[in-house]
Amino acid sequence: MPWLDNETQAKTPQRLPVVLTVSEVKSLLNRLDGTLWLIASLLYADGCRLRTKGYAKPLRGGCSFDGPKSKYNLTPSREGLFHDELRSYLKMDALSGANFKLNYQSHLKHLKLKCLQPKTIEAYSRAIRRIGEFFDHQIDSLSEQQLVDYFTDLVASHSWSSVKLDLYGLKFCYAHVLRKPWVAPGLIKPPKTQRLPDIVTIAQAQRIFAATRVLSYRVFFFTLYSLGLRLGEGLRLQVGDIDAARWRVLIRDAKGNRDRFVPLPQATHTLLQSFWQVHRNPVLLFPNRHGGLKGTATATTPLDRGGVQTTMHKVVEACVLKKRARHTACATAMRPT
Repeated sequence: MPWLDNETQAKTPQRLPVVLTVSEVKSLLNRLDGTLWLIASLLYADGCRLRTKGYAKPLRGGCSFDGPKSKYNLTPSREGLFHDELRSYLKMDALSGANFKLNYQSHLKHLKLKCLQPKTIEAYSRAIRRIGEFFDHQIDSLSEQQLVDYFTDLVASHSWSSVKLDLYGLKFCYAHVLRKPWVAPGLIKPPKTQRLPDIVTIAQAQRIFAATRVLSYRVFFFTLYSLGLRLGEGLRLQVGDIDAARWRVLIRDAKGNRDRFVPLPQATHTLLQSFWQVHRNPVLLFPNRHGGLKGTATATTPLDRGGVQTTMHKVVEACVLKKRARHTACATAMRPT
């Protein structure tokens, strides 16, 4: 029966889209962070089916609700947000990001050409990345007020050492990359402090050595303590630096790019000899452990700096050593005159 087929033919359903309210959007965005938050914000603002009227144009300075800091302000507004305007802002961001990458690569080249230490290069490059993220990769024409705002926030969340490194890194970029004068001379004046170093006693050092289970770390900690070396100086030690005939050790590329000799205790020499018999690397005294025991003989890089620091922190916490001793009250009596 053809007429029955026409009567019973199913109709294509037409369902209404699910439109989120402003409060629901805010609740959803508050659960996201970073790139996911930005993507979700752009999808909601630039969606063809989701209504975008009532939301402000992209403005710098953060959002009005409790959520991750962003340059897009999604507070209600009468103006509205149009697709062409959003695309133009995204194109501007892409251009500023490409320009920032070029300046950043030039910054790295200048740092290497000035023969700065690797830690200084790392700190100055990290400063530029952090400042670029704060100012949306537009750091070539910062005003004094912008610098005041940035360093005020940085002081509240980081140490004065980080503040100085960011200041010196940005000054270096302005002087050698951007070729522009510094706009805020005398902006920061860090406090002058002279702190005594934390020196562990012999008993505390023995506890640290005994609590270190990994052989390479235990020998490394003992070598640093007995020779009085910095972390980087110990990692750069080579087999040829041990002068057993004169009982001394050559420390290469120390602070200020200076070499020096330090005395070699007999106990340290005996321990290093036994440790070298384990890995037998012809060059490095403390080769990395990525390839296991067999890989240490052919390793070309020393122990990982981060791994050494993490292990030291864990061992110190396990030994329950206080970083600084409490001040003891004392009284002095003077003879009457």
